[in-house]
Amino acid sequence: MIASTSETPIRVGLDWLAVTAFMLPKSFAGFVMEQLLREPLASPDDWDKNCFVHIGQGRRYGRIYSGPLGITLYAYPLSGIHCHLEIKGEAIKFLGQDRLFEFLESLNQLDELGSASLRQELPLMPPVRWDARRLDIAFDGVPFTPRDCYAAYLRGNVRCAANRKSYDWRSNDEGDTLYLGSRSSPRLVRIYDRRGFTRVEIESKGRWASALASILASRGAEDFENFAIGYLRQFLDFVDASKGGSISRAPLLPWWEMFVKDTDKLVLKLIPDESIGSVALRAQAYLARLTPTLCVLKNGLGISLDDVCDNSEYRLKGIHLQKISEIRRGLG
Repeated sequence: MIASTSETPIRVGLDWLAVTAFMLPKSFAGFVMEQLLREPLASPDDWDKNCFVHIGQGRRYGRIYSGPLGITLYAYPLSGIHCHLEIKGEAIKFLGQDRLFEFLESLNQLDELGSASLRQELPLMPPVRWDARRLDIAFDGVPFTPRDCYAAYLRGNVRCAANRKSYDWRSNDEGDTLYLGSRSSPRLVRIYDRRGFTRVEIESKGRWASALASILASRGAEDFENFAIGYLRQFLDFVDASKGGSISRAPLLPWWEMFVKDTDKLVLKLIPDESIGSVALRAQAYLARLTPTLCVLKNGLGISLDDVCDNSEYRLKGIHLQKISEIRRGLG
């Protein structure tokens, strides 16, 4: 996708997408094959014989399946209802931006598809949720260098949502890189030139990635360039701190203004966790992690988990009853 500056075209696009879904792995694999890779899946039992090939253990997931250019699907062990899909830069370039946006839009179909696939094995499971865990946006060919940004940062000519001390500068034979924010923070900006041109990347994780993906799944590629620049500006602006009276009113530095042009800063506020039922989602994730252990105890001891719970309700305290109420509210 292209957004033009005064002379040099700037390429703007997604560079990393990681999505998690509570869904049976074979069903989700079929969905990915059809909606993203556009490959037919003859039988759910053959899903790992097509583009996804078993390559061993990794992370906290029991099985890993890898497709073209590192498109990877991780399946949660034993319980089999937790899937994680990662699509990185080369794979996105191979698929094309338009297909990736179409895939984001199609993810909204997962509630119906996933609920149907889980109905028999987990009849009490609420509608399936999908969530983005990481989403990166890259801006290639911007009209400045990492050294311009580093010098401006050291002079205090910057408005940034990251902690003022949370930055890192690295320079070697391959080029220069400026990091704004930390690896553990929800958002991080990288500015580097080792590809022969200057690239700006904003990496979003957790709730920021979730919010971005939800918006893009609803609106698609419509006016994406301005949306992306507006989102970057919400996190970072390089300004002339000697003018305007305060850093919040300081005008943009000329080379940064040439990049963002007249694009307004995006106003995007995250809804508090309690307002979106995240308590219930965390409870579901916790249950998914406990399921293998519960199965071992149930089958090993030959007991009914329902009977155990019924006979132990008298031990519940106020804090337990409060959590039950919060989860029920989260589920509506």
